[in-house]
Amino acid sequence: MKNHKKISIILGALFLILPLLTNSFGAKKVFAEETAAQVILHKKKMTDLPDPLIQNSGKEMSEFDQYQGLADISFSVYNVTQEFYAQRDKGASVDAAKQAVQSLTPGTPVASGTTDADGNVTLSLPKKQNGKDAVYTIKEEPKDGVTAAANMVLAFPVYEMIKQTDGSYKYGTEELDTIHLYPKNTVGNDGTLKVTKIGTAENEALNGAEFIISKEEGTPSVKKYIQSVTDGLYTWTTDQTKAKHFITGHSYDIGNNDFAEASIEKGQLIVNHLEVGKYNLEEVKAPDNAEMIEKQTITPFEILANSQTPVEKTIKNDTSKVDKTTPQLNGKDVAIGEKIQYEISVNIPLGIADKEGT
Repeated sequence: MKNHKKISIILGALFLILPLLTNSFGAKKVFAEETAAQVILHKKKMTDLPDPLIQNSGKEMSEFDQYQGLADISFSVYNVTQEFYAQRDKGASVDAAKQAVQSLTPGTPVASGTTDADGNVTLSLPKKQNGKDAVYTIKEEPKDGVTAAANMVLAFPVYEMIKQTDGSYKYGTEELDTIHLYPKNTVGNDGTLKVTKIGTAENEALNGAEFIISKEEGTPSVKKYIQSVTDGLYTWTTDQTKAKHFITGHSYDIGNNDFAEASIEKGQLIVNHLEVGKYNLEEVKAPDNAEMIEKQTITPFEILANSQTPVEKTIKNDTSKVDKTTPQLNGKDVAIGEKIQYEISVNIPLGIADKEGT
């Protein structure tokens, strides 16, 4: 089986704290009424940042459309407007004041939300607090297997950052009412599932059983299936017909934009590089000369954070064993048509036993 180093998955783009643009800081004066802005956070999965110098523009960035989102990440937003202006009154620069409030989470969150199945969450934030341009910290809540991003500081009003032909950036002239942010963090994908497939007749190892792996994410819940490999990650689909079939007698790793498969011990199935989380292993096809057992077609399992031990599951298929006992004739002849008593024993398939309630 091909060895792989532990992969840390970098999620999202390099976050640039958006500047506070107010008249007192030399920027344009804004006479807007106190309204709310829609702040959309995008959690994206990738193994490497496409550009370490990337500038968050405040607009939706198509550069990240090819990457999958990270679901079920929660964020809380705190009002640090008062603390920010207190730093400014002491003579701190805008950047220094931002740094001073970045770690603060005072009082009750003014907004909170959890990313959906696509890795997105929308937060509605007032642009003003007590008559002043609002300043907020956005805190990512801890989750097993995920290294949370550093707190983000968002200061109003916000304008688009537009890249110039010489590579520099300039502010646009229109204030943004919808702001897109791309926080960054890492998750681990070093989990391993090891399945042993045996028959009920003699606990014999069985090759050729086919499985799919699913999980549920987001609110409302969306069921997804492992489909393929891209950029060092498993990709997921909501279409079960496109799900990857994992077959006993093989191991599966993440290769170069494809699965790396190898033949292994009979009856064994190994799937490496699973992220922390809860999954279902679903049997969709039994081996030849075997039958699926209804109560064992779906097997839940969980990959735990910081665990170096594979998750092991044993799953059975109904197989048959027939024993025949021939009577001892002790050299005697048997006439044509004479009855001879045989004893035949057959194991009862578990699937039948389950249905009969025995």
